[in-house]
Amino acid sequence: MKKILKRLYHKLQWINSIKKIDFIYYNYLCKRVLRDKEVYIIPYKGAIIDIHRTAKIELHGQNLNIGINKIGKSRAETYVKMEKEAYWKCNNGASLCYGGNIEIHDNGCLETNSFFLNVGSVIIATKRIELGEDVWIGRDCVIYDSDFHWMLDENGNVRNVSKPVKVGNHVWLTNHVMIQKGVEIGANVVICPHTIVRKNISEGKMIASGTTQICVADDIKWSSELI
Repeated sequence: MKKILKRLYHKLQWINSIKKIDFIYYNYLCKRVLRDKEVYIIPYKGAIIDIHRTAKIELHGQNLNIGINKIGKSRAETYVKMEKEAYWKCNNGASLCYGGNIEIHDNGCLETNSFFLNVGSVIIATKRIELGEDVWIGRDCVIYDSDFHWMLDENGNVRNVSKPVKVGNHVWLTNHVMIQKGVEIGANVVICPHTIVRKNISEGKMIASGTTQICVADDIKWSSELI
């Protein structure tokens, strides 16, 4: 009996923590959301979702949780914004903590497998960003595939076009990491705090140190389990 009451209590707590109207709208009424049976967008209180009428989200495998881990009575918000013709294919679920931000600009594409986005982190796709399976994004990380403002050469030609970003399976961006446009990161990579990634990273590396990439270990393995 106690176990049943405990489960009921936790279920009621969960129900009270989500935005019920948004849950119904995005899962049952919004034609811009395509999802597998029993796979849902879970908008927790503070989740702000803005999907243009020409944009589309596909959900496969597991739920997309938006605005988790909020503290007490905090009003912290989590943003998902999709502009004209934007597309997000979300495979195997995702969890976005409070204070996170995902934007997909006009005609941009985001394709993700299971990933976790911690507090204050930002993903903005103007062209294409891909995340592999089991990607962990720590606090205050940034993934961009664009500079967002044109830079021209002496002939007036654009010199900083947007370039796709690809992150492999089982990658951990620790905190205050920035992934810049055109970068490909291999599987089983750890990127240490305060690192700006401007070049491709091959599989199994640990990368550290500010604006200059330094390989500090080879053939590394890391676990998503908490210490």
